[in-house]
Order: sequence, then structure tokens, then C-alpha cells
Amino acid sequence: MVRLIDPRTGQVREVSDETYRRVWDTPEGGIAQRLSDESQTNRLWDNVDGAWTLPLPQATIPLYLHKVIFRCTACTFTGLGGDAVLKHLKAIGQNAEEHEGATLLPQIQQDGRVGLYCTGCGVLFSGRKGQGKKHLENVHQAVPLHEGARSVQMHRFSLVPPPTPVPSFVEARHG
Repeated sequence: MVRLIDPRTGQVREVSDETYRRVWDTPEGGIAQRLSDESQTNRLWDNVDGAWTLPLPQATIPLYLHKVIFRCTACTFTGLGGDAVLKHLKAIGQNAEEHEGATLLPQIQQDGRVGLYCTGCGVLFSGRKGQGKKHLENVHQAVPLHEGARSVQMHRFSLVPPPTPVPSFVEARHG
């Protein structure tokens, strides 16, 4: 059985899974929210995203709380291994070298549309306007942004938000 709440009336009712699947995209189902059994779920604080998770099954909470990651202090890059951030920092430097003096050249695609080709990495930008320009800006801004960046070992999730971030630092410097 699925418990639904109607935000217009605040009434909670139980329906079968079959009924829920049948009405979920109707006006009635579209405004109804599926409720979970609060006694069997819990939300965790995501220390990387800085937000609460959706309700998670209570049985999985210990697994989430034990998850340790390594995070770049300059951006939101995370990895599971201790050398993941070092590889990330090295890749930023290599990417900047590849894009030194890079430009965007017009190129006709197979479907006849004109796209912009990056001479640094060979990527073809055919979507939104300014996408190629933003790509080059991001590559060039990444190096100064990551100057002195380090790897931080931390728990990905916690039961409450930290009062102030106090991660343990692992020696992994760039620059």
C-alpha cells in the first residue's frame, strides 16, 4: 500500500501500488505526494552538496554514514581513492596546457548546422550559444582557482550539518 497526501486538502489516504501507478500522472496523482513510513526512513546531510538527502531506508543509514571520500578544496570534485584529487589536479594542469592558445573554429556538421570546434581538445560545440566560449573560460580559470588546492578526507554524509567545516587535510598540493 502507498500513502498519499493531497496538498489541497491535507488528507492522507492509502491506495494500492497499482492504483498509485495508474493515477500518478493524472491531475489527482500529480498533486499527490507519496509518503514513506517515517519510522523506517531517515534523511542525511550531504557534506559535499550541503543539502539534505531524500528519505533513505533506515537499514542503509550505517552504510552511508561510513562512506569516506576525498574532496578537492578548490571545487566540488570528489573521489574514493586518496590519489583521486591528485589526478584531478594534474588533469587540470594538462588540460590548461592543451588549451594554451586554443580557439574556436566554425565547422559544418553532418546535419548541415554550424558548430564551433575547440582547437585545444577537439570537442565540437553545437548546442547553446556561448557554450564553446564558456568552455575556454572554464579551462583558463581552473588553474588559478586550483592554485594551492589540497585533498580533504571526509565523511560524505552525516546525521546533522556541521557547525563549521573542520575536515582533516591530507597532503596533496598543487602549485
